Amino acid sequence: MIVIQKKELIPKLKALKPSIGTKLTQNTEGLLFKENMMIADNHDYTLSMPFEFSGTPFILPKTAIEMLDNLPDGEVRIEPSDKDVTIKSRAGTSKFSTVPFTQFHLSSTLQLINPNSEIVFSACTISDMLSRVVYACASDNSVHSGILLDCDGETVNAVAMDGYRLAWSSTKNNMAFRAVIPAVAVRAFISLCQTGSVKVVAGEKSILLQTDDFTISTRQLKGNFVDYNAAVPKNYTSHVAVDRAELIAALTPRELYSAMGFPATYIIDVDTMGRAISRKDQVARCGNAVPPPLAAAMVLANLPEWCMAA
Repeated sequence: MIVIQKKELIPKLKALKPSIGTKLTQNTEGLLFKENMMIADNHDYTLSMPFEFSGTPFILPKTAIEMLDNLPDGEVRIEPSDKDVTIKSRAGTSKFSTVPFTQFHLSSTLQLINPNSEIVFSACTISDMLSRVVYACASDNSVHSGILLDCDGETVNAVAMDGYRLAWSSTKNNMAFRAVIPAVAVRAFISLCQTGSVKVVAGEKSILLQTDDFTISTRQLKGNFVDYNAAVPKNYTSHVAVDRAELIAALTPRELYSAMGFPATYIIDVDTMGRAISRKDQVARCGNAVPPPLAAAMVLANLPEWCMAA
């Protein structure tokens, strides 16, 4: 049995809930309480958090988690059995069906017996590195659907590449390490990681992201990751430095159309039927559009007799 104040339990439940799988049977969609841990799994990675519990392992169904969040503040009692979980509070008693904890699916091991390598970062450093590149991960199931962490003993590089864009962030580190971490696990890590240190441990097939507050276990992606050193030359003779805010402003649809010669009155955000055009489609159509100055120059060059003096 677990006896705890709601305010102590709910933050952990909210942190774990997004990592609960949705492709499982209804009774196993929940959290596993086992050996002083709360565990969530969604087939792509396993997320565990420390929690003082030493009784018989059990599964807390997702429906029970949602109900707990709506209880009034105060003491909560959770009484599990093989077939159900009873929750008691000053609001009353509720019972939820469950299944034996042995049916809970763990997609990744929570401990690596013989790790191949490990590397340690500050939470701020690795979160910043991964956040800068995760957008460029491929959406397929290839090795490029993850982020490569590659350290040669001097510099650690975080690299992502989806076939048409490559993102690269680096920092100093004197450890040797190389592994590809799935993007879905990286995004979960970024959402949770705040302070302290982070240890990244690689095994033969799995990889762990460990902090004092949680551990994410996931598979390593295998395959031939792009040679990013060849894609981005180390020695170059020229470069351009621009203000980030000015660059982003210059890449808005209206600025792109204006740069191509379209007048400010040119309608780009709705079609002929008055339906809204998304920002993404506005940019795509700009690339395929023929701006008025170009059209005028082509007509003047090829059919001058049809042109009137402005």
